[in-house]
Parts: sequence; C-alpha cells; structure tokens
Amino acid sequence: MAYLFDGHNLIGALPGLSLTEIDDEKRLVAPLRGFLSRTRRKGRVVFDKGAIGQAPSLNTATLAVTFARPPRTADDIILDLIAREPNPRGLIVVSGDFRLQDAARRRGAAALSPADLARQLSAPPPTRKADPDSGPRLTPDEITEWERLFQAKQGRRGSADS
Repeated sequence: MAYLFDGHNLIGALPGLSLTEIDDEKRLVAPLRGFLSRTRRKGRVVFDKGAIGQAPSLNTATLAVTFARPPRTADDIILDLIAREPNPRGLIVVSGDFRLQDAARRRGAAALSPADLARQLSAPPPTRKADPDSGPRLTPDEITEWERLFQAKQGRRGSADS
C-alpha cells in the first residue's frame, strides 16, 4: 500500500511541529521517511505553496514531496491523485479533510485521520521475534546424513566414556 499525506493537515496534528515554523514542511518529512521505512511502504506528501525549489531536495526513493502552485491547492492535487490512482485499494490517504477522506473511500482507498497517523508515528517499532522456520531448509537425504553423523559421533563418545 502507498500513502498519500495531506502535509499541512498533518503538521497541525503532530506534537513538536507547528504551521508557524518556517521549515515546518522539512521537519515533517523526516518522521514520514522513518515511518515509511519501518512499514516498508512508499508515499507522497502534498503541501500547499512552499519554498520554490524545495520539493526536489526533499524527495527520496520512498517519499515524494509535492508543493501546490497557486491557484491550485494541496487538496486539488490530492483529489486528482486519488482519482488517477490505478490501484485505489492499495492507497491510504491521511487527511483530516472529510472531502478528501470521502473521495478516498468512494474509490476504495483507506482513509486515516492525522491523529491516527500521529499515534502510529509515536508508537515504538514492533519487535521482531526470531522465526525458527526462517533458516535453511534441509532435504530428507540431508537430514538422514546428519542423523547418521550425529549417531556415529555419539557412539564414539559413549565408548570413550566407558
């Protein structure tokens, strides 16, 4: 699944970020990159007008950054992206704007509120349990050979101990 973030909508919902800061967009990008890396997903964050030329320097392989150019707004761009999404069931739209959430759901995409995402961003990363089945697989012949070798070694050890 890919994420589509309503940038300025998110900034207002995240602790430690404020829409009054000059570099608020840049400060949002770092936690989004970390989140996408943890969830192994890609995403796009869309902001209303921002510093000219700032978006390309903020883009990464996992997060595309887009600034709306007036007269268009971030909402206009997000609505277009939702409408053109070839796999809407694989899309998660993060916005507090009910119009955007509704457009996402009508296309079959999921919608999250900024508060929901804020909880996910602040949650500790999941711990990974060792999977005993994740090791190399042995063929039945290899198992038989290992059993034979182990039993032969046990037999030698048993005679040396007596």
